[in-house]
Amino acid sequence: MGRADVAYLLASNDTYPSWGYMVKKGATTIWELWNGDTAGPNMNSKNHVMLLGDLIPFFYENMAGIKTDEKEAGFKKIIMKPNFEIQDLSDVDASYLTPYGKVVSKWKKNLKHLDWNITIPANTTAIVYLPSDKAMIKEGGIPVAKAKGVKYLGKEGNFTCWEVGSGDYSFSVDMNVGLGAWRKGIVEDEFLYEKASFPSAHAATIADTPTGLVASFFGGTKEGNPDVCIWVCRKTAEGWTAPQKVADGIMSDTLRKACYNPVLFQVPGGELLLFFKIGKNVGDWTGYLIRSYDGGKTWTQREELPKNILGPIKNKPVMIGNKLVCPTSTEGNGWKVHFEFTEDKGKTWSETQPINDGKTINAIQPSILFHKDGSLQILCRTRNSAIAEAWSKDGGETWSEMKLIDLPNNNSGTDAVTLKDGRQALIYNHVKTPEGAKKGARTPLNIAVSKDGKKWFASLILEDSRLLVNTLILP
Repeated sequence: MGRADVAYLLASNDTYPSWGYMVKKGATTIWELWNGDTAGPNMNSKNHVMLLGDLIPFFYENMAGIKTDEKEAGFKKIIMKPNFEIQDLSDVDASYLTPYGKVVSKWKKNLKHLDWNITIPANTTAIVYLPSDKAMIKEGGIPVAKAKGVKYLGKEGNFTCWEVGSGDYSFSVDMNVGLGAWRKGIVEDEFLYEKASFPSAHAATIADTPTGLVASFFGGTKEGNPDVCIWVCRKTAEGWTAPQKVADGIMSDTLRKACYNPVLFQVPGGELLLFFKIGKNVGDWTGYLIRSYDGGKTWTQREELPKNILGPIKNKPVMIGNKLVCPTSTEGNGWKVHFEFTEDKGKTWSETQPINDGKTINAIQPSILFHKDGSLQILCRTRNSAIAEAWSKDGGETWSEMKLIDLPNNNSGTDAVTLKDGRQALIYNHVKTPEGAKKGARTPLNIAVSKDGKKWFASLILEDSRLLVNTLILP
């Protein structure tokens, strides 16, 4: 599966199922079954060393990153590739005695920087995988391109690959490669949290409330798992609060579903709304709403939206007079965009028909922009390798024909906002889906700016690393 984060949870948690659960239940040896404390006596050994055959290789190969190249004799050629993306794992100190001598892998990281010391034994070589662009890597305190005995081999996915001979090496990696001129203009750059009870988070939303910024996202084992809940963090004078669970997908004593795509909206002079979806999958989604009257500290019980009303699907609604215009979409019979309206803060609803046929252009997750002449513009994610747009002259009731614009789309989410000075800002990956592929790479993360919504100019590179997921606040 390639889910080192889940494997780490099995190794470090004390809840069922995990090795820690066995210890918590008083075990001093490995059980044959994860539920060895409750399972029947048949085929339920209490001293089952075979499970260590899974755990110990994970420690060495995934956490320390020490593996042999299977194309060569044992450890004649060594692969050094830890799973740095395991969120809760911040440092490893390991060594392994090979036929040629000891291999050492000692690394420590935070969310922006990695230090990694390695030792390669005599008469061997190693391929070292580093999670950053080569311009952001140093070895022995000097740029890696100038380091003695280190040869650049190229890129493999999100890693740069280096060949080294026997000896000691000290790599220093800045994993935030979006620095320099393309970062100017960012006022704050910070993480909502560095540790959480869940390994995966997605689809963040943020709102400016009278008491400060509030952010929300869904988090759990992975997207679609029933344990995925809606979480909230608040910005205070001391920093961001720890993630607070505000909604889950528990439907009954026997049924639990995943939560998806929270969307925050601060009603002018009123409460803070948090829309989200619950379902086994996208086709099973039901829309829900909770409210906060104290800036996100406490929340009401969830309210189920009327049948077929999903609320804003990923990006923010906008208020036009007393009407909240919610950009939304469906994915059942082609990807189609439509709009939902409420004039009483979510109590009653109306909706439009889809504005595209889901065939010529497959589009979802629209963002709404305001223009000085009163018109509205949407920008959408598509399966067509480009961002789609449409325009409205009547407050979102009717829309022009949807068309593709010149900016690429990698079949990943976008967002857009109208700035105070009237310019439009678009957040997206400036990446086109390769021909024949379903999606393109989700890095780098870019901002483009436009005065008229038609001609766009490159403005910022927010991030260019798959290891970073944080919040950036723009002026």
